[in-house]
Amino acid sequence: MFGSAILDVAIGMIFLYLLLSLICSAVNEMIEAWLNNRSNDLEHGVFRLLADSDSQLPTYWGNLWNRLRGALHLREKPAEVHQPTSGLASRLYGHGLVRCLYPNSHNLPAYIPAGTFALALMDLLAPVYGASGATKSSGGMTPSADDFYRAVQNSVMPDEVRQALLTLCQAAGNDAVQIRLNIENWYNSAMERVSGWYKRRTQITILVLGLVVAVFVNADTLAMVKSPWTNSSLRTALANAAAAPGTSVTPKSTLDTLQTLGLPIGWTAAPAPRDSLSLVLAHGLGWLLTAFAVSLGAPFWFDLLNKFVVVRSTVKPQEKSPIEASKD
Repeated sequence: MFGSAILDVAIGMIFLYLLLSLICSAVNEMIEAWLNNRSNDLEHGVFRLLADSDSQLPTYWGNLWNRLRGALHLREKPAEVHQPTSGLASRLYGHGLVRCLYPNSHNLPAYIPAGTFALALMDLLAPVYGASGATKSSGGMTPSADDFYRAVQNSVMPDEVRQALLTLCQAAGNDAVQIRLNIENWYNSAMERVSGWYKRRTQITILVLGLVVAVFVNADTLAMVKSPWTNSSLRTALANAAAAPGTSVTPKSTLDTLQTLGLPIGWTAAPAPRDSLSLVLAHGLGWLLTAFAVSLGAPFWFDLLNKFVVVRSTVKPQEKSPIEASKD
């Protein structure tokens, strides 16, 4: 029974963290969509890959400020996200293959396929020959591969980009199609770095949101652990809700239901301003623990919940039907 109680409390806490993580993830997705951060990250990644000057690109805080000004109608028209330059990256965004992916300069694409990027870049450096040679393979050095190699040598571009493209051409040997594939792999490697930017920013954002939500709903980890540990009915209700959640149940309704069962979450009355310091001293550590737990993300808690529920389903039948001693 002691081990079962620990298991039920663990499942209940994982379930609560999952609900709070879902709330924070939903808010984070709304913020990302409103700021168009994925488009902004992609543009920064492409400009850095092609060593184009990205001084014209808005930073995260600059983009946030522009969006707030637009929402508050502090300017007459929205500021353009993409301001064309003479660099290779800006020319790539103006290429027909990429230009069709976004309606205007206020809504840039959040994703550019690797094949589209490679064909557009090859066509910019060696018009006609670059694209045609990259779509069919042939034995020996084809004119398209040869022309593309010479175009890279003669085109105006940063030295580091020329060195990278010449290396990719030499690694492809005599195959023009392999040049395109090498450029695609080069682009995909850069996009992994862009994905790293997004993941780090998302983790920080969800950590901040987790702390805000923890204070807003008074989700004190220490209190939430203590209450089901001493209340067997609440502990069972939490574990059962985690093991078989309803498909139409929202996180808010679930938290409201658990609150009626005695879960110490939420505020019974608005705290007075003079009590703020005492509240922080009493619940601050628990709020921080909740925020750090929520920052791990909903997928982490969902996978962990499934594992614990499987363990609980194998333990419970043995408790209900103990093995009888042999009568022989």
